[in-house]
Amino acid sequence: MLRTVAAYNGGPSVLLKTVAQLGEDCDSLLLIESLPAQETRNYVERVAAAYWQYRRMFGGETKTLDALATGQKLADFRLDDGILASSLTYSLAGN
Repeated sequence: MLRTVAAYNGGPSVLLKTVAQLGEDCDSLLLIESLPAQETRNYVERVAAAYWQYRRMFGGETKTLDALATGQKLADFRLDDGILASSLTYSLAGN
């Protein structure tokens, strides 16, 4: 989730260079703080905060926030709508 927002603002090449330096499976929060442009770091923070605030304001779940707060390295937007969980259940069941 955060990587998508960072690539949108700072450009995909900047994000890819930072990922190459830190490793593909690096923590998303560390990745954002390691981006070279302060503008991009601030943008990601503002967009993510607004996203979670609006989700809560309108009764939506914030599983991506919970995932990042508990140390999960990546947080997929589909977590918030239960899409990812139902997809995993479907594929694990062998359907």
